[in-house]
Amino acid sequence: MDIEKRKKWSLLRYNYYSSGRNEMLIGNYSAAGILLGYAIETSFKHALIESGFDDKKILKEHNPRILMKACRKIGILKDIEVSDDFLDYINDHLKPRYPSFIDEVQKNIFSKGRADIIGPLLLSWYDDLMFEIDSWLFGKTSDNLSSCFFRATDDINLLKGKLFFHANFHACSNINQLIEMRKNHLGNNSLFIAELEKGIKNFWSTVSGVMPAQSFDNVKYVKNFSKRFYYCKWSKGENISIQIKNWNCIMINLLPWE
Repeated sequence: MDIEKRKKWSLLRYNYYSSGRNEMLIGNYSAAGILLGYAIETSFKHALIESGFDDKKILKEHNPRILMKACRKIGILKDIEVSDDFLDYINDHLKPRYPSFIDEVQKNIFSKGRADIIGPLLLSWYDDLMFEIDSWLFGKTSDNLSSCFFRATDDINLLKGKLFFHANFHACSNINQLIEMRKNHLGNNSLFIAELEKGIKNFWSTVSGVMPAQSFDNVKYVKNFSKRFYYCKWSKGENISIQIKNWNCIMINLLPWE
């Protein structure tokens, strides 16, 4: 992939992802499901195209399960662990982008005994998978501008950028890496670096008008969180790997099996 095309893909991914997070945080859940679904879809497609994949039929697909299968078939994203249940969940909340799919999706969810739920508690699942794919893309290209997490630092002095980091475990945990990326990036990065150096607590907990997250110090997060999503088995299976001490937590806390 040439550099200009890469820039366009990563910017598109960032715009979908940041917009989806913002809609989730202000309570516009249906729009959030669609935008976050597009963020996941375009991330898979970015990874495929960076790897020389050119099957137009697959690249026109929206279903993240089909896109993940294509990635595995050509041997990329090998270390990413994500449950098929979560990929189905993403698809179910992306499909209602067309009115004709709304009833179809609802019938499918209820016929399988699944829980039709979306809200801020689900945001961490999306954050986790986005970060996994984004890290793979950065490792593949060694290009700062392939990363939508790096792209977010362009807006770090704006509300848009602060909302991106709000209750975003991976964005906050990797602030030091983002600072180093900024130091090695072309141009004058001093304002971005100065804001990032204010640290995790400056971004993690409270943005005016948005549901607050718990203290970052109380979060215990385990890698590959997105593989622990049980859409078809809400009352069974492995417990999630986040523990909390405060009730007002945007991270996953009280799922139906708890």
